[in-house]
Amino acid sequence: MSYRNVIGASLFALGIAVAAPSLAATADKPAAKADASAAAHTETAKFTDAKLASFAAARKKVAVLNRQYEGRIGAADQTAKRQVVQLKNIDLAAAVKSEGLTTQEYNEIFLAMKADPALAARIATVKTAAAARPSATRIQ
Repeated sequence: MSYRNVIGASLFALGIAVAAPSLAATADKPAAKADASAAAHTETAKFTDAKLASFAAARKKVAVLNRQYEGRIGAADQTAKRQVVQLKNIDLAAAVKSEGLTTQEYNEIFLAMKADPALAARIATVKTAAAARPSATRIQ
C-alpha cells in the first residue's frame, strides 16, 4: 500500500480502530452483514443537512491537508514518517472538529456515504446549496 493510500485513510482508520471489535464479531456471519448493511442504510436518514454540510466542509479541509502532507511524508525517512503522520492525524482531527464534527461522526458519515449512493448525492446537493449561499460579511 502506498503512503498516499495510508494518508488518505487516516481518519477512516481512527474510526475503524473503535469499531474493529464489533466488525470482527460479525465477519463470519453473512446474515449479520446483510443486517448491518440494512441498518447502515436506515441510519443514513439520521444525518441532518447541517451535519452533512459540516461533513462536506470538513472533507474539503481533509483533502487539502492530505495533499499538503503527501510530499512531507514521501520525503521523510521511516522515523520521521511516523512523526509526520502523527502530526497529520492531529491536524485532520482538528480540521474535522473545526467544522463541528467528531472524528467518529465524520467516519460514520464517510462510511455511510461510501455504502449509499443516495446519501452521496444528498451530500453533493447540500454542498452545492451551501456554496451558492452568499457568505456573511463582517462589518469592521
